[in-house]
Amino acid sequence: MDAWRDFTETLRGWTVEDLGGLLARRPWLSAGRAPRSLADAARALLSDTSTRLLLDAPLPLVQVLAEAVALVDASNDFDHDFAFFASGLPGLPALPPVTLERAALAARFAHAETAPDGTGFADVLRELERRALLVPVAGDRLAMPAVMMTLLDARGAYEEPSVFEALTREFAAPAVRRIAGTLGLPNGTRTVSDNEIALLLGEPGLVREIVAGAPAEARRMLQRLVDESSGLGTHCFQRDGARFVFRDGGSGDPDTDWLAARALIVPLDDDIAVVPKEVADALRGAAPLPELSLYPGALPSGALPPGEPAGQAQAAVLETLDRVGALLAELAGRPAAPRKSGGLAVRETARLAKALGAAEDEARLWIDLAAAAGLLAVSGAGLAPTAAADRWRAASPGERIAVLVAAWYRHELVITDWPREDDARSVALAAPDDPSAPAVRTALLEALATLPEGQGASTGLDTLLLAVIWFRPMAFASAHDVPPRLDATYGEARALGLVAANALTGPGRVLAERGPDEERIAAAVDAMLPPLQERAYFQADGIAVVPGPPAPRLAALLDAAAEREGRGGAAVWRFTDATIRAALDAGTSGEALLASLATASAVPLPQTLEYRIKDVAARHGRVKVVPVACCLRSDDEALLAELVAHRALASLRLRALAPTVLASAEPPAATLHALRAAGYAPAQEDGTGALAVERPAAPAAAPRRAGRRSPDPLELARRLLDG
Repeated sequence: MDAWRDFTETLRGWTVEDLGGLLARRPWLSAGRAPRSLADAARALLSDTSTRLLLDAPLPLVQVLAEAVALVDASNDFDHDFAFFASGLPGLPALPPVTLERAALAARFAHAETAPDGTGFADVLRELERRALLVPVAGDRLAMPAVMMTLLDARGAYEEPSVFEALTREFAAPAVRRIAGTLGLPNGTRTVSDNEIALLLGEPGLVREIVAGAPAEARRMLQRLVDESSGLGTHCFQRDGARFVFRDGGSGDPDTDWLAARALIVPLDDDIAVVPKEVADALRGAAPLPELSLYPGALPSGALPPGEPAGQAQAAVLETLDRVGALLAELAGRPAAPRKSGGLAVRETARLAKALGAAEDEARLWIDLAAAAGLLAVSGAGLAPTAAADRWRAASPGERIAVLVAAWYRHELVITDWPREDDARSVALAAPDDPSAPAVRTALLEALATLPEGQGASTGLDTLLLAVIWFRPMAFASAHDVPPRLDATYGEARALGLVAANALTGPGRVLAERGPDEERIAAAVDAMLPPLQERAYFQADGIAVVPGPPAPRLAALLDAAAEREGRGGAAVWRFTDATIRAALDAGTSGEALLASLATASAVPLPQTLEYRIKDVAARHGRVKVVPVACCLRSDDEALLAELVAHRALASLRLRALAPTVLASAEPPAATLHALRAAGYAPAQEDGTGALAVERPAAPAAAPRRAGRRSPDPLELARRLLDG
């Protein structure tokens, strides 16, 4: 098609940065088979059918595109029914882009004023071209992906038939004669009556005269149907074979019957009537000029109290880090069981919430964020920390929050917005299936970014919602319960220290302006928090107090040997015999633990704590537990001695536990295999001492091939422009 060819030539003049930015905006186009030429790229961009195309578009772009869709609809150049049919059939060629006259679109916005910064309609067109949503092609026309006709379809749920179509397709002859008589037309043949009625109702002035004489309630009903482009449930028509006649005795509503008798409403299907197109057009009058909202409305604001929003954000950040750290520790000791149907078992979420001292919705936020950040993963044991969790614990507070913020920013689910249908309890780790969630977050941050420094929004959720919608209107277009979703998003942002006191914090402003730049976000968080404490105050009753956020090394030391109790401005740990024993179990010695605590103490260690640690260390390890993969037993002591000395069995690392018992470092299957390969004939027993019956293992499934990685957008753009 010419539009594809014209856009290909346009792309040749783009820079690598411009084309790379566009490809990065639509990652799904290169997720499978990436475009191999500029012609491929142009075709993919203008044939894109993704419903995500407009999720990141602000209101002016959507308004211009919606008017372009309306112009195409008015020209009858697009077949919605065919497009819907074709979209459901795989293997068909991509729908070509739709085109319209540039001058016609510009004329619809000739009245639009420029924004205070000078932005106008021409700038909106340039931005739409930059996003490949509305691009110039030959003949002074504009082209857009056909999917726009569906995404921005302003038609009502019921299509308006013409008067002539309704008469000839839906009405039986007796009904047509009755309509003609009611309208004062002379009696004639069926064909003459069809044409006379269509001509009369095709005159807007005559239609308005007829409607002016209608009962008041009938006029209101008709205007409402026109304004909403909706259908009317009514019993005024009934079928006579394949066509409709008027129901004997009427519908029971005189106003509906008055409209039906004059063909101001016509049957569309059983018990459904609509306003015919000519009547609707007459009552609409001239199409109103479209709006072009070039800048968001100003949010009412007021001066923030001294120390805000940083004060509230500090407390939120420290609580989040504390809760996520406690979650990782809890799951390291006792992994959580996932559900077979997906997500985490509700009882496990409740257990973790209790361990964290939080509500289940809060626990679900920490669980989902930690998993999205790669700190948790499901393995054979269940949901447990990954290797990345160890690196996360050792990082600075800013680095730790930045990891969670980046995961939250991209996560396709508003985590704490859980539907309350049938009192269902929220499920952690639910499949992320809401692609509009990132756009809702971005809209909230960008709306608050319009406030001057030192100002917070002094408004309720409804007013804030109106401001937020300007930035990402399509993120709210099909969402149910919009206020709860925005409220949940705000609460999540507040927990991460991005917003507080109805204003952006330093990290929140970085995220709004630069996206998930982890290095800059980490720096902003660390600058917002009080200095990290390197020393603790140890008390004689086994309590350790850190008056502020502890440094990662200090927190790791205290977490390993004591139980955290206090949360908030000052962190508190309590030493017990059990916590000290846990530290010794982890591999440290009593002397090493005392030395580490002395180094970390702001005051000399209390003697009571030293005595307790030495006492626990003296009793620790008096009984040894030896890890054994399996045991070999035989009454033939000489045979067992021969096995220990056999060079072919060195990989088993056999050692004697008793004269008639050997320990193997390998599991039973590997041990049996090695013994048989060396010429021995061992037998396997089960845990009760009975002979175990061996069965051949089922063949293992072939490993799945890793998915193809998407190319870097800038590198792909460079390759396409060079090719």
